[in-house]
Amino acid sequence: MRARDIAVVVPVHNDPQGLARLLPQLKPFNFGQTVLVDDGSSPPVASRGVLRRSDIATGPGRARDLGLAQVKKPYVLFLDSDDQLLAPFGQLLRDLQNQPFDICLFQHDEGAGHLPPHDQEIWSALRLGIQAVQQVPLAALPSLAQVQNYPWNRLYRTGFLRAHQIRHGATFLHEDIRPHWHAFSRAQKVLVSDHICVLHHPGRLTAIGDKRRLQYRDALAETAPLLPDGDWRRSFAGFAANLHQWAMTQMAPAPPIISRAPLRLKPVGPHRAFMPPAYAALRPYWGDRIAITTDGPFDLQLIAHPHDAQMVVPKPTLLLSEEPFWDLLHNPHPDMLDVTLPGAIGALSVAQITHANSDVYAPDGLPYFPLTDHGFEQTYRQLFARNAKRSAQDWLDLWTQAKWHFAFAIAHRPEAFNDIAHSGLRGLSARRTGLALHHRGPRTVIFGTGWAGAGQRSSQWHQTKIARLDGRARVISAIENTLHPHYLSEKLFDAMACGALPLVIAPPDHAAHRLGLPPSVLCDPGMTPDATLGLARDYSRAQQRLAALWRDPARIAAARARFAARIGAQILARA
Repeated sequence: MRARDIAVVVPVHNDPQGLARLLPQLKPFNFGQTVLVDDGSSPPVASRGVLRRSDIATGPGRARDLGLAQVKKPYVLFLDSDDQLLAPFGQLLRDLQNQPFDICLFQHDEGAGHLPPHDQEIWSALRLGIQAVQQVPLAALPSLAQVQNYPWNRLYRTGFLRAHQIRHGATFLHEDIRPHWHAFSRAQKVLVSDHICVLHHPGRLTAIGDKRRLQYRDALAETAPLLPDGDWRRSFAGFAANLHQWAMTQMAPAPPIISRAPLRLKPVGPHRAFMPPAYAALRPYWGDRIAITTDGPFDLQLIAHPHDAQMVVPKPTLLLSEEPFWDLLHNPHPDMLDVTLPGAIGALSVAQITHANSDVYAPDGLPYFPLTDHGFEQTYRQLFARNAKRSAQDWLDLWTQAKWHFAFAIAHRPEAFNDIAHSGLRGLSARRTGLALHHRGPRTVIFGTGWAGAGQRSSQWHQTKIARLDGRARVISAIENTLHPHYLSEKLFDAMACGALPLVIAPPDHAAHRLGLPPSVLCDPGMTPDATLGLARDYSRAQQRLAALWRDPARIAAARARFAARIGAQILARA
């Protein structure tokens, strides 16, 4: 690659010393074009050919976009005025001969003589930097994109940026998040080089203690809609969580707290009964940092469903979602730390804790939802203790005599939109409904919301379901409405408590496989299990395992306490 094919774009704001050091470093390379953009410096930058962004600084992102519009060369290199371009950049250009690319990411130094540790870990995990220049497989790009989102540790192909309308973000700080992720998600050829080409001085112009650093939330919200579903959204969620942790730890320390008043939480909206603070079984475990109120003053209002944002007053709000199905259908970005939802008087920006952006619901021995009601605990303790006494032959006899081969206690949701996928979530309701219809016949029972003859769901729905199915079906559907590795409700436990084999859709990383049950007892929709003695023995061991999980009230109380502590810590961090 020839240096004359590269344009260098440099935004400048009140840094004449840095610019005076950088410009001489550019001359030996003989770049084809240098574009300096003065972003409201006072006094203005005194150099020939400088573009004046404005009299008031509006941020380096907008300055870079203005400079990019002036680029006439095939490739562009963004540098900050306080960067230093190092000699190995010349070797990089020689190594790039006859290798076109969309992005070439090279290594940089922040004063320690090597890549920062975070980036080093990513490069090592992907086995990058083992040769001077190498191409990154497309499948590895979502992981590589988690490196620090600097604009100056890479070369871009100018036509690539323009073809995909890649621009910087609208925020003053964190403006480089958007082009970083947007470009990586659109690139078809990415090269990496182990040459350390730039020395960067972190913190000198980045306002570490500036509260504008919290604009990262706006930058993340602006970027997320640009990314494809699947690996890109999952990788971006991890990046967002790391960025949130960094922003919180870098803020100036708060003054000492003499006495800590509890954070007053108020569940609001039509779905307020369906969230962790609403359940009586979890109420004793919130500790002295959180108080739940239904009336009077509050510090933070909680909603459980994205639609409930339309029903609340415009005050600090947290979406605390335990139901990934609602997020899948009604939340535009459940994998983000913050989301903008339609409010009563316009758009409402809310923080959120969901399955898609947090591990707070990850099962800890027992899954979250069955711990929210003492009724689940009592039913399971009683039925699994009974079931643990049955022999393998007892189970064979029970399955042979069962009235139904299949039982589906599910909602009727045949519409295709119920099986959409985004943000690491996948709907299963339409597929589940299709399976029920496929097996419909005299040996199958189907009931639940939306089916013919179904009435209103009562407060005794769980007891009614257990009474109807206990000992009467060989296979009971335990397929969740949403597929997510951490999402496991009462359905699998209900099937096992009723003495049936659970029908599941559960990949190897799913929580159903973390219960310690023999894999043979979890029935895949593509198989019709034969009632063999070997399966019955495995099933007997599974019943003994479940009896042990639900036998000890102290163990269940400890699981509730751990969940409350994790959820409470997340709420306090987001408040």
